[in-house]
Amino acid sequence: GIYKERWQTFIAQAGVVTSFGPNDLTTAKWISERAGETTRTIRSESISYSSGTSSGSSASGASYGANSGVSSSTSDQPTRVPFVQPHSLFGIREGATLSFIAGLSDIVPGYSPPYWDIDQCVRRARANPYFQTGGGYDAGSYG
Repeated sequence: GIYKERWQTFIAQAGVVTSFGPNDLTTAKWISERAGETTRTIRSESISYSSGTSSGSSASGASYGANSGVSSSTSDQPTRVPFVQPHSLFGIREGATLSFIAGLSDIVPGYSPPYWDIDQCVRRARANPYFQTGGGYDAGSYG
């Protein structure tokens, strides 16, 4: 297709790019990268166990010893991470949108209800011939 290699040029010229929840990894990665990064505190913990034995002998006799120890540490580090992880975008609820608006650095969440939930659209739209609301097919309601 015409935009196979140049789709980013097309999107870059748009004043607003709005997306519903993606169903593919390429789009999810693009949205994640476009949303930018943030700093989160990441905690790391470590525990070390040590043990040992010692033995010795002298003219006065033999000696034996054992020791063991445990040490632990915890640290909190500020870490740059994606503002939105690509995999989390697959869980966006139906109708939720994410918009990128020229001049704004932050992603703008929104909601776009399905047309069948909007009274004006229901009055103007023809019935969906592939969706049955009752029992059976009524050819008279689709013409």
